[in-house]
Amino acid sequence: MKKGRFIWRGFGLLKILSSQWEVVTMKDDILIIRFEKSLLTPSGIDILVRKGKDISNFQDKAEYTYESLGLRAEEKVEIKWL
Repeated sequence: MKKGRFIWRGFGLLKILSSQWEVVTMKDDILIIRFEKSLLTPSGIDILVRKGKDISNFQDKAEYTYESLGLRAEEKVEIKWL
């Protein structure tokens, strides 16, 4: 398996589910994980920002310098900030 990749497996009733995940970026206060589709979810990315950090600067960085974060152009346009 490629470095930074792992297989997620569900627990309990979800034990039959699995998908491949990859740590794309882990620096400063940011963690970006890309995951493959499973039987119940589409593929996607998770962007986690350390609690208490202002994400507005990161949103600009993700918009304009997404490649430096390991994101693809098609992923950048699909980001939904919560």
